[in-house]
Amino acid sequence: MGRGAQVVEKDLAEALRAVPSRVAVLDVTWPEPPEPDNCLYTLPNVILTPHIAGSIGNEVHRMAEYMFEEYKAFDAGLKTQFSVTKKNA
Repeated sequence: MGRGAQVVEKDLAEALRAVPSRVAVLDVTWPEPPEPDNCLYTLPNVILTPHIAGSIGNEVHRMAEYMFEEYKAFDAGLKTQFSVTKKNA
């Protein structure tokens, strides 16, 4: 665990390409968000998630409820209320 600046992303990408069974799940990067041409967006063994660490109390429950509702809409093939695209990432 740590902040995005602690990871040398070039080295991480190299390691992920060298062994495709490795997986990186990242909720922070440097810079944040990654630059549009960052390979983290296209490597199949990288999962980028929203940064929610440090949240406590009721907001954690609200975020879980929002995400569950979004998942149900996505799973049903409906438009989601919140989306992350390369354009707004």
